[in-house]
Amino acid sequence: MAVSSKSPMAILLLALVVPFLIQGSLAQNCGSQAGGALCSGSNCCSQFGYCGTGSAYCGTGCQSGPCSSGTSGRCGRDFGNSVCPGGACCSQYGYCGAGSAYCGAGCQSQCSSTPSTPSPPSSTCGSGLAGVVSQTQYNNLFPNRNAIYTYQNMMTAAASFPAFGTTGDCNTRKKEVAAFFAQITQETAGLFYVEEINKADYCQASATYPCAAGKQYFGRGPMQLSWNYNYKQCGDSPAVNLNLVNNPDLVAQSGVTAFKAAFWFWMTPQSPKPACHAVMTGGWTPSSSDSAAGRTATFGMTTVIINGGLECGSGASNPTGNTNRVGYFNSMCSAFGVSPGSGTSCASMTPY
Repeated sequence: MAVSSKSPMAILLLALVVPFLIQGSLAQNCGSQAGGALCSGSNCCSQFGYCGTGSAYCGTGCQSGPCSSGTSGRCGRDFGNSVCPGGACCSQYGYCGAGSAYCGAGCQSQCSSTPSTPSPPSSTCGSGLAGVVSQTQYNNLFPNRNAIYTYQNMMTAAASFPAFGTTGDCNTRKKEVAAFFAQITQETAGLFYVEEINKADYCQASATYPCAAGKQYFGRGPMQLSWNYNYKQCGDSPAVNLNLVNNPDLVAQSGVTAFKAAFWFWMTPQSPKPACHAVMTGGWTPSSSDSAAGRTATFGMTTVIINGGLECGSGASNPTGNTNRVGYFNSMCSAFGVSPGSGTSCASMTPY
């Protein structure tokens, strides 16, 4: 029987598919699927748990080795006891990095190896946000950040929200930044993700905040801005001034816009909820109804504001999210040299 020659497109498809067919026919031998095992030599461990080279192994989802797209940044007991690449520490919450937040209390692996360990936190603050967090410290706290989440992009965005990280005494300023960093760590796996993994429309019918045809308002940016009404109000704010209802992808395309959206959410009250900024800087006093609901001016209240309906109170469907946020806040406070204080959990706070 004659064999017809393959078209260039067929050859290309075959080249793309073969590595995955090969992986599917072999036993998994690395990564979270194999107890955290590493590959030998310069091989990468693919997202499916196989050792090899090339984009199928070292590209998207690569777990360890010389990954070309970076690693997932996750490690430890909840990820098959996988270890971090480059000798980085695996924190008690399963993130790779350096410094006390990763290599200190609760560190799971490679804890004696602390690449680029920062100096102990200063007991004083300089002027502006840069006087609280330096570029070196930021890079150490978010070692697996996406390329758009640069320190400079954050600082440029923060200039439009001058009260962030500058309100109150030095400890208050540090604690606010620690709280913000803890929350965006939970929202994006340490600034690894720009867009929500499980995308949905997030369109709530509204004459005031109508959705644009064909647009989705799933989470984007450090704070995972969601819902049409948030995109509308954020875009209309003087600090952002963009048509985000018709162009929600702008939040994922520009690091400055992404951080502006996050700062907008943090700094803006949405009645009856106060602003996270006010909660962390002493600008909000709980009402009698807030007190009756267990809501206090503490870190736990910021979780109520951000995702209280799912994570807070006795009826929480995702209490683990709250637990994670508390852990990240404790680690961030340690990195900044401040005490997290009480009220870090929202487990006893009734959401709005």
